[in-house]
Amino acid sequence: MNLINLDIRMLRSLMSVVETGSITETARRLGRTQPAITLQLQRLEKLTGKAIFIHEGRRLFLTAEGETVLSYARSILGFHDELLSQLTLPDIDGHVVLGTPDLYAAFMLPSILKIFRKAFPRVQLELNCSLSTPLVGCVKRGEVDIALVTRMNDFTGGQVVRQEQLIWMTGEQSSRCSRIIAATIETPSSCWIVKCTSGNCSEITSKNVCGFVT
Repeated sequence: MNLINLDIRMLRSLMSVVETGSITETARRLGRTQPAITLQLQRLEKLTGKAIFIHEGRRLFLTAEGETVLSYARSILGFHDELLSQLTLPDIDGHVVLGTPDLYAAFMLPSILKIFRKAFPRVQLELNCSLSTPLVGCVKRGEVDIALVTRMNDFTGGQVVRQEQLIWMTGEQSSRCSRIIAATIETPSSCWIVKCTSGNCSEITSKNVCGFVT
């Protein structure tokens, strides 16, 4: 059986060209010359016996075979880089207390903790589930090492790791007034001030006429 050995550098060049759409940018990123990158891609096509790119002017497009090669290249490079990372990591052990609300613990943390446990198998992780405000207090008192919380207006410090858009929802049977209010709040160009609140649509309408709601 004829075994073909694919150079990791060729696969990395392939991925970079696809990501950037440019041999010039790939050469800059990888610290190589443009002819060297072009030669690597040509060598990859020769070894696989398949056309990987279609040239249309100055642009490159993957062929069907190229898509297959790219898919495997991503997996190979992922395992390659993970192996080197594992071999170079120091032996870290200890005990870490992580605080987070129940919602995050159920829906966000499982995949993150799986990666963490794989990277740091000797670190014992303790999970403390509570509301965001109490958890911030726990961090300040040293009872929790690190916390993933929902940021409140009075919170200071910390680092924002994710932002989500606020969405207003009304049911199909909700009053027309509720839908108008939600739509108005959603409109970025609207400048609005709430001077009163009421669960009664007609009361809000009458107060709007009298100038209490703007």
